[in-house]
Parts: sequence; C-alpha cells; structure tokens
Amino acid sequence: MKQKKGNVSRGKILASAAVIAVIGLLFGVAMQGLLKDTLGLSQSNISICMIVFLMFVECLWLPFAIDSSKCMEYHETYLAYLPPYGHFKKLSLVLQILLSKEISDFYERLYWHEIDRVKFTFERKWGTWGYSRYTMQLYFLLKNKDVKLFTMNSMENGFLLPSSTGGLPIFANLHHEDIVNILQYMKTCGVIIEDPYHLLEALKNPDITMYEYMETINKPYKF
Repeated sequence: MKQKKGNVSRGKILASAAVIAVIGLLFGVAMQGLLKDTLGLSQSNISICMIVFLMFVECLWLPFAIDSSKCMEYHETYLAYLPPYGHFKKLSLVLQILLSKEISDFYERLYWHEIDRVKFTFERKWGTWGYSRYTMQLYFLLKNKDVKLFTMNSMENGFLLPSSTGGLPIFANLHHEDIVNILQYMKTCGVIIEDPYHLLEALKNPDITMYEYMETINKPYKF
C-alpha cells in the first residue's frame, strides 16, 4: 500500500498561534494609549480588551494554518483527502488537532472504482503588478455524476511576483513533483486522467517554466 501523509501538524499550528499572538500583542500595546486617552478605559479594561482581541485574531487566522490541498493520503483502493471546509469547520479541526484528538472523521474518501475520470486543469486570476495567479485543479468526475474539486496552489505563485520572476513561493503548497506523483499514482490505479492543456507533461519537463507555459495558453481570467 502506498500512502502520502497530509500536512496536518500540531507543531505548525502552535507555531502559527505564537506568531499571531506576538503580532496581536504588539498591535495591542501600540493601541493602549489610544484606548486610554480616547475612550478613558482603565488598565484592567484595556487588558480585557487585549485578551478578547487576541482571541478574535487567533480564531480568525489559525484556520489558515490548515492547508487542505496537502492533507491527503492515497492508498491502493481510495484517496482520503481534506475537503476545502469553511472557516468555522476548519477552526473546529484546529481545536481537534490541538487537543490531540482523532481527526479521521474530517477526511472524505474517494474510492478509485467510483471515479469515472479526473480532469486536470487550472484557473487563472489577476495577480499583482499585471501578473497572473494560477491555481491547478483536479475535478473528480464520479460515476454517480457528482463532481469533487481538489485545488492546488502550486509553486508558480510567489509573494507579489511569480516565483520565476523572483517572488518567494511562501503561499505555495505543492511542488511540481508532488502533483506529478499524485497523478501518476492515480493512473496506476486505473483512473483516466483528462489533461486538455498537457499540464502533466509540462510539469515533468524541468526545462519548462510553468508560469510562462500557462501564460501561452491564454485562458480567460476568473473573477
């Protein structure tokens, strides 16, 4: 049985919580004078406001520490993956992880025999400075006519700029070889892969810059 572990890490969540807390505290300290002079709050009330503010910020940002597109396990008979849950569902998952509880109930399973075919495509959106941002997508077309969407923010997307033009891929979650391995394993399990833009072959070729390749396809922007 071949398996790829997901990226659901208690350590990563705790590290993210610590960073958020530090930023929140710095902001709170900077706002103390304003709260005291403008609203006339006492030091104890200011402390309560800071605690409430920190809790709000943690609840707002911690779910982003869960990267759904890296949380998958693929086996001989099925693919287990974490769906793109909404914010509050992700927050519930974060709490489960921090409490060291079992999170298998959050995963969905797609059995290979249920899949009619998989369409491998991408979505193009406006980026910064006139560049594009790309999200690779797997559409699982099931035999019962349901469609499941799995998105992958690949290494092409850097901070402010595409990674090929100097942008740091700090928000990217899957390397090219990860995407290739996922699709190749699906093929060995008998899954038909539709690849209208020949993305898989381009990903395999180290001489191809994927950002430039997808730019040549001239796919319409999605808003």
